Amino acid sequence: MLRVFACVSGQELLAVSTEKLGDVKTLKSRLRELHGFPLCLQRLVKDGQVLDDSLQLEEPWDLQLLLASLTPEKQVEARSELRDFAASTGNVDVAQFLLNAGVCEMDTDTEMPAITVSLIRAAECGHTAVAMLLLDGADRDAKHEALVAACKNGHAETAQRLLEAINCEESDPSEMYFMSEAFLCAAHRGHLEAMQVLLEGRADLADHCDAGLLGASSHGHGEVVKLLLGRGACKDVLGQSGLTGLMSAAANGHPAVVRVLVDVGADTSVQDSYGCTALLLASGASKTVKLSNGRAVLVTNPGHTESVRLLLEAGADKDKRDGQGRTALIEASLGNHAEIAQLLLEARADVHALDNFGRTALHCASSCGYMAIVDSLLEAGGTAEKNSGRADCQDWLASSLPSPTGSKYPVERPHMGLSEN
Repeated sequence: MLRVFACVSGQELLAVSTEKLGDVKTLKSRLRELHGFPLCLQRLVKDGQVLDDSLQLEEPWDLQLLLASLTPEKQVEARSELRDFAASTGNVDVAQFLLNAGVCEMDTDTEMPAITVSLIRAAECGHTAVAMLLLDGADRDAKHEALVAACKNGHAETAQRLLEAINCEESDPSEMYFMSEAFLCAAHRGHLEAMQVLLEGRADLADHCDAGLLGASSHGHGEVVKLLLGRGACKDVLGQSGLTGLMSAAANGHPAVVRVLVDVGADTSVQDSYGCTALLLASGASKTVKLSNGRAVLVTNPGHTESVRLLLEAGADKDKRDGQGRTALIEASLGNHAEIAQLLLEARADVHALDNFGRTALHCASSCGYMAIVDSLLEAGGTAEKNSGRADCQDWLASSLPSPTGSKYPVERPHMGLSEN
């Protein structure tokens, strides 16, 4: 059996078999776990000699534990232990020991004050007690950044305590920047309780509800969208990309958000700069994505069946055309979204509509070899003869490759592009 005693008081701190420990460093970790003694302050002594951390323990040993003062040489270890252990795991005892010992100076990894770094770490991990302990040594910007970290990670209790501390102090010009960042981070990540804390604690955040709604809609957070609508957010607000919340939800496949917005009467007819409505985006129209460098690009959209269903039930114009003259049915046919095409056909979408290049949904589906959609379109009354302005679809089909088993029409060599041949 190995026993450890406090060097000054003689109190027995630990009695354990060495089989469960191994080396001195592991023993120090156990003492930290039991008593909150920081590793960087512990000195284990046997027969007047300080033991090296790598030394293997033996039985029967009686060791003395000395808690040393924090020397300048140990400051780096102390700052690291405050940040990576006490703040990260929520160990109040270790944090208190280190603060009492005088941990200070800059964190060499981040070039920020050690207290600031540890406060932000505690906040992002949701360790409220440690965060509150570190508040006294932190400046105002550190408290703001900690609030952002807590809200970004959904730690409502930590956010509330930090907000209360901030609200007790005189405001400064940078405050609203941090408040809005915390608010929008919580909205984008769907942290409902953190958003409620912010809205109840700061009336001036009501002006950011529109931006929060756009972020929550794009990321599929229906409950957050409900909260923001209840706080006065505009259901049809346009974002910088030209999309409403409904359009973003439809394009990204978030039917729960689509339902919330159509239930409050969101406008289904709004078009983006490419002429796309929410229904067109849900049916497979390419969506606009903003890159980190600020450029907007079009990316392929997989189509979202349930969102299409909800939009049709809400009365969305099924034959609205985008900038290339495409209807939702044409988009679904081009993208091989058979279920979406069937929903549109059941809603009596126009099977004869032509895009700007003279193509119908049937022409688009057949040219790509999407035979399930071709069959559905033919059953709904689509005809090859309506494909004016291009090679006659029926002649083209007749001269194409052999038909797959069970299909009414052969598969063409796919060559359809965006411009007329």
